Amino acid sequence: MQNAEAAPLEQRWEPLSLEDVKKMLASVAAPWWIAGGRALDMFVGHETRTHVDIDVAVLRRDQQAFREALGKWDVQIAHDGAFIPWKRGDTITDPDHHEIWARETPDGPWRIELLFEESDGSRWMYRRNPSIGLNVADLGRRDAYGIQFLRPEVVLVWHPVPPTGGRAAVQVEVAAAGRRNGLPLRAAAAGCRAERLARRRAVHDRPVAPLAATPEMKEARLSAGPFFSADRNAN
Repeated sequence: MQNAEAAPLEQRWEPLSLEDVKKMLASVAAPWWIAGGRALDMFVGHETRTHVDIDVAVLRRDQQAFREALGKWDVQIAHDGAFIPWKRGDTITDPDHHEIWARETPDGPWRIELLFEESDGSRWMYRRNPSIGLNVADLGRRDAYGIQFLRPEVVLVWHPVPPTGGRAAVQVEVAAAGRRNGLPLRAAAAGCRAERLARRRAVHDRPVAPLAATPEMKEARLSAGPFFSADRNAN
């Protein structure tokens, strides 16, 4: 399957709602979590922007359960700007293949994206730096409707240097919410970094280089307790 012919990437989306995702995956015993920007919105408690897709994080080791839940849908590995078909019964072993797009029919809009997360036993591992990890049981939170979403500090670890615009503002808001809720400080550190970067752009009205680690970020690495391991290469 890893050598299957790739097709060009086509990006028309009509994402499932949160409730539709919950219904689709109701029969799956393995854990799953809403990821990406929607997870940040679920933590903050309101929608901060329009989302063109919907991301669901799953453990790579549980992939067959999710492939069966998608049944006869058109399911593709999205990699390097192209698609590789993922047929039922095939196992995806290549670590570079971690984004899965699915839709009801080959000519329809995309409906859901699965994101494969790596793990070792009960420990989730950050793909870019396996020394960073978290107990799988602590990877998510649950909203009032019973839908699990990734903890914001897990979402933000993928984006340690905030970009311009809306996401920087969201990171600041998430950081503030994290401080109020007593979360480990990685999310707060990312938000503080975003806040400082936004201020510098406002003052100088020009792009600036990524900031060095702030005292808050250093504190985050020391204060993460049992969740995140200390690291030097979180990017």
